[in-house]
Amino acid sequence: EAPDKVLIERVFHTTVEIESKSARPLHLRLSIPSHKHLSIVPAGVSNYSCGVLKMNEKRRVKVALLPLALGIQKISGFKLRCPEIGFTADFDDLHQCCVMKTSTD
Repeated sequence: EAPDKVLIERVFHTTVEIESKSARPLHLRLSIPSHKHLSIVPAGVSNYSCGVLKMNEKRRVKVALLPLALGIQKISGFKLRCPEIGFTADFDDLHQCCVMKTSTD
């Protein structure tokens, strides 16, 4: 869940849904690294504990993001990790939104 339109330099929230497909329970962490090449960066907390997920269990994580550039921008750069087994997955281009100067409803 993410908005289609947001205002530049105004924090907005989106929800990421995570589902485990592993046969064994996994302790998952979601992180949003802040890179120079990203036009939408984390606002505040950038690492979230998703807790332990069993097979087919879902968890919803609300994240705060800050758009830094105008126009159509990608929400990307998310990483999902399980430190116990060394699992890492990168998620790019999760959603696109239009970043505007002012609200035009």
